[in-house]
Amino acid sequence: MFRRSLLTFASLGALTSVVGVTGILAVGTDTATTGVNRVETGTYGSPPETDFVLLYQPIDTDQPCPTDQTLYSLDLTTGSFDIGPDTARYNVFGPDYHEQGARNSLCIMNTGSSAVALDVQIPDTVANPYVDVEVDCAVDNGEDLVDPTCGTGQAGELANFIGLEVWAFDPTCSSAIGPRQYLPPASFRSTYQSLATVGSGAVTCIRLAVADGSPFYDPTGTAQTDSFQWSYEFRATQQ
Repeated sequence: MFRRSLLTFASLGALTSVVGVTGILAVGTDTATTGVNRVETGTYGSPPETDFVLLYQPIDTDQPCPTDQTLYSLDLTTGSFDIGPDTARYNVFGPDYHEQGARNSLCIMNTGSSAVALDVQIPDTVANPYVDVEVDCAVDNGEDLVDPTCGTGQAGELANFIGLEVWAFDPTCSSAIGPRQYLPPASFRSTYQSLATVGSGAVTCIRLAVADGSPFYDPTGTAQTDSFQWSYEFRATQQ
């Protein structure tokens, strides 16, 4: 009986010893911190250039563009065409074409520091409206029978029956540098059409034409006594 009690005590003593060791080796926590680290980005690009596309007044198609920047301006106050019923018409595009109309040219200078992609559209804004309107109605001649909107202030049809050519050439106005855009006005209305790439400091001649004839013609006369007015807006996007 005495021996059994001693054994039990020894067993309990062993357990007590294990518990005691665990308490002495408790886990501790410590920290260490580095100095300040830094990552910094530079300024995003540089302020965009402005007013780097300048226009020169309409010129004869055989006249080269000037290189003097002081002759150019940001906008023009006069149009390239003022065509009326009595304006002399001629074969616009040469003997291989049948369109009758008028031609003119503009010069555009890129004064920016990089090349630009040049586009053109006809704006339709308060400042530069797209206007196709009736200016009269020749009832005595039966115009009201062929034109359902005949009458001053009514919607016109003239823009449906003319073609506009916009074509980029070199500064001498003799060699094309971009695609020929010969389209009805509606295709330019608030829709940019690509013209050319113009280098930094370079000048391009823009040949313009207004024509009627195939495929732009008015077989029934609905566009009589109409007036169409528009502006060209050139956009240059730096590359």
